[in-house]
Amino acid sequence: MGIIRSKDLCLRILATMLFSVLALLPAAALPLEYVDSALWTRDRDCEARGDTLLVTLEYGLQIWDLGDPALPVLLSEIYLEGQRARSVESFGDLAAVTTNIGSLYIVDIADPAAPSVLGSVQSALGGTPDVALVERNGTLFAYTAGKTSNGLRVYDLSNPALPAQRGTLNASGLESLASAGDLVLALSQGGHLRSVDASDPDHLVQLDLLDLVAPSFQNVALVDTIAVVSGNGEGFFVIDVSDPANLALIAQVRPTVNAVYDNLEAKEVILHGGLLYVATDLAGPLVYDMTDPANPVLVGYDAILDSGLPAPYGEFFDGDLAPERNRLYLCNWDYTDPGTLIFDVTGTEPLFSGRAATTDFTRFAAMGEDLHVTCNGESGLYGFHLVGGQLERRGRIEVPEMWGAEVHGNLVYAASTSDGLLITDWTDALNPQIIGSLESVGQARYVVVRGDVAYVAAYVQGLNTVDVSDPANPVLLDRENPSGISSARLDVAGSLAATADLNGGVNFWNVEDPADIVRLGNYDVPQKIVDVKLHGYYAYVAVSGDSIHVLNISDPLLPFKVKEVGPKNPTGFDLIGRRLLVSAGAAPGTPPQPGGVYGYMLNDPLNPEFLYSYFTTGTALAVASRDELLLVADDSAVTLLGLGSTGVGETPLAAAPPLVAWPNPFNPRTDLRFSLAATASGTLDVFDVSGRHLRRLAEGNFAAGEHRFAWDGTDEDGRGLPSGVYFARFAGESAAGGALTASRKLVLLR
Repeated sequence: MGIIRSKDLCLRILATMLFSVLALLPAAALPLEYVDSALWTRDRDCEARGDTLLVTLEYGLQIWDLGDPALPVLLSEIYLEGQRARSVESFGDLAAVTTNIGSLYIVDIADPAAPSVLGSVQSALGGTPDVALVERNGTLFAYTAGKTSNGLRVYDLSNPALPAQRGTLNASGLESLASAGDLVLALSQGGHLRSVDASDPDHLVQLDLLDLVAPSFQNVALVDTIAVVSGNGEGFFVIDVSDPANLALIAQVRPTVNAVYDNLEAKEVILHGGLLYVATDLAGPLVYDMTDPANPVLVGYDAILDSGLPAPYGEFFDGDLAPERNRLYLCNWDYTDPGTLIFDVTGTEPLFSGRAATTDFTRFAAMGEDLHVTCNGESGLYGFHLVGGQLERRGRIEVPEMWGAEVHGNLVYAASTSDGLLITDWTDALNPQIIGSLESVGQARYVVVRGDVAYVAAYVQGLNTVDVSDPANPVLLDRENPSGISSARLDVAGSLAATADLNGGVNFWNVEDPADIVRLGNYDVPQKIVDVKLHGYYAYVAVSGDSIHVLNISDPLLPFKVKEVGPKNPTGFDLIGRRLLVSAGAAPGTPPQPGGVYGYMLNDPLNPEFLYSYFTTGTALAVASRDELLLVADDSAVTLLGLGSTGVGETPLAAAPPLVAWPNPFNPRTDLRFSLAATASGTLDVFDVSGRHLRRLAEGNFAAGEHRFAWDGTDEDGRGLPSGVYFARFAGESAAGGALTASRKLVLLR
């Protein structure tokens, strides 16, 4: 027995090592390939060009037409290889875009409706670098500031397809930069502001270093001899740079509008024409007169702040000004109304004009035959059709707190923690309608529809069954709500349902009569259970921050764990045939696990065969599959992936042999019998309720027909076991290659 366990341990170690190697392979080397993405979120920076606005988001660069600021029109999106776009600046027909991992992309924007990447520098600039474009003597240069040694860099863009590095400056942890003439200011973590002589692009010279006292900084602005630094919770700092070799702090201001909006955080600062625009969380844009830079005077703000109403703004990042249009643009993150906000600043009072709208995080994705949908939290339910390999957006159901959905033809059943169960009709996909709802199911998180019954997992209301035979008039059939559980997702197979409960483990239910739900068994762990999928005699359980627990559910009254498999930190499942798709977040380890999608084949349910992985930009939260396409909700967007050949076939399902025990309960012996329709190889083993292996009763090749083996209630070493519940399991493979599994609960009474 010791040899078998040692061998098993070695195999586990080798499997783990192999998985780690596969997890490190680049996505392009695996059969999952990027096709398209949509619903990009989290605007980070913007650049104004007349009525055109460039905006960076988690997946790349968007270009908007703002001819009518009340009705912004998205002209184009350019995907930047799954890297989070950070900063953008343009000059002429070129735009420079940096990404969070320190890459620089040069983009042709001559036609805003059809931008294209001309060239790039990959992963060399340091984390989340800023960028500025400067023309010197007819040559365009890109200055970048990132969190790495030699963090200030200069790239020659004479040939945009091949940016050539020129000078560097040894400074690390840089956050932001600004330039005017030969002067470059570089702001770093810890409040270090450097003045740099950049007259010679090959030899950058630091002139001075000014230390500003604040816990964190965000942006720096520079016009003529005045610079302003946003210091978040410490307000903003005004610096005299008339002598670049002797930077001088001349003012520190903590933005205050009134008694309600005081000591505000300053996020973005923009200088123009003697005015300073300061973006503050909660209060939005403030305008200061900088006639006397040592004494900035507040002269304008959103008038709504005088009414004492709740703050209308969320978190600001960067922004820009279009002086020729009298418009201020600010990248704003808010769960309800995210996007880039547009303000008319013709006067000193900023007037909200419109929003280049994005969405809340993409929490869930579901695929139908033609219609695909995503749940985007506060932003609602979005529909898509796949046209020419592209996700084309259709209509939207504007209901907050959307968490899960299932598509059945033109009907979409959706779960909202604010509105309960919603039944929506997408016959006119551009104008979908809510045709039925049932708020009494409570805080709905997930829905599965089987025939005329919808099974709804509600956050604090447990498992609900709903008659949806008339979609316009859903009727609650039954509810089971054990104290202390928080249901998040569920699965239904025949008369068995399983709910994944954030508090309370996995619960199993008999739903043979949907009007009379009966609780069966429970499997609990200290961590949160975030999803569950049923597969024959097994349940696959996603344990947050842990792994996938495989449960034997041959007796749903006493489910028990038999194995842990798959990626760490799983967040959701989809099961198509025997292909198990797992969405997962990043997890520490050696090497660390990237977040993304992991695919497995379940020809042997206890030994999932790794197929492929794809690493997403954000935290993958859910995955859905149909017709060799995968739709991934990764909180930063919804991503469509194409599945190439895996080289691994799906073995046809063989009929599972019934496993019979008689007598049962027994003392001291029971006979275990199973019948095979054809020749098979396999093993017959006994386990305790915790899944610990106790004894192997048979192993080898078995002819077609009945087989009988006795168990006398002893373990592998011949020691008698105490009274209790045990399980016998036959696991094998037919001669045709099909997996065979069967289990039976055994009760020993001494």
